[in-house]
Amino acid sequence: MKLSILFWNLQKRPLKTRITRLLAARRPDVAIFAEYDMSDADLLTQVNAVPLEPYVRPASLAKKLRLFTTLDSSFIQERYNSVLGHCTIWTLRLPHAPPILLCGVHLASKLGWTGYDQAFEAQKIAKELSDREEIDGHQRTLVIGDFNMNPYDAGLVASHAFHASMCASTAATRTVAGTAYSKFYNPMWGLLGDRTSGPPGTLYHPASTPTNTFWHMLDQILVRPELENALCSVQILDSDGTDSLLKNGRPDASTASDHLPIYCELDCSRIS
Repeated sequence: MKLSILFWNLQKRPLKTRITRLLAARRPDVAIFAEYDMSDADLLTQVNAVPLEPYVRPASLAKKLRLFTTLDSSFIQERYNSVLGHCTIWTLRLPHAPPILLCGVHLASKLGWTGYDQAFEAQKIAKELSDREEIDGHQRTLVIGDFNMNPYDAGLVASHAFHASMCASTAATRTVAGTAYSKFYNPMWGLLGDRTSGPPGTLYHPASTPTNTFWHMLDQILVRPELENALCSVQILDSDGTDSLLKNGRPDASTASDHLPIYCELDCSRIS
């Protein structure tokens, strides 16, 4: 069995048709949306008009993230919501597979927060995840969402924060100043730039500032080493299955969103 998860920041746009096409084309088991500003009922009516396994919206107290799933709602337990709504943690209990901690994030952007602010918030979320892992007795954890940071920013790489490595081989626990910190593996490093088959990043920002990378990888997927072997696909999507999400090679914010969706698959038979 494979578990597929999709995330998309919708930029508060009414993208029901785009979402319907995307879910029909990809059929993710779990779809998480940020900056969602639509009626759940209206979206589900349109999405479920397609004669496939229906999507449902499990009961939730999450403020900033919307989760839809084709799984039985009893398989998904909402465990935690941060005060600001930047983070929601679920436990996924799938048949014939060990439980998984799934964390969705939509962190504050640099338009209002400094890099220091973001790093402190990342530290809080990383600590919450670590606490949940200790309670549950495992580190089968996947984090997905809009971090509003690049893979090389402090909030992603610092030992006190997400502590995410670009290489699976270096994602083991590391001791810093006498304290051991668990690490994440961040496969999004491998999708940066134009030497990959997909887009160079998930957001394009043509600022006129002296230092600008233009493409940014703000939307990311992190996994603990316990899930790395099961991670069989990580993609940035540039089409809804029918029409492109790009215009002139960049995210088309006029007909879709300024962010591109991200998608991953886990082979549950390979989860240790």
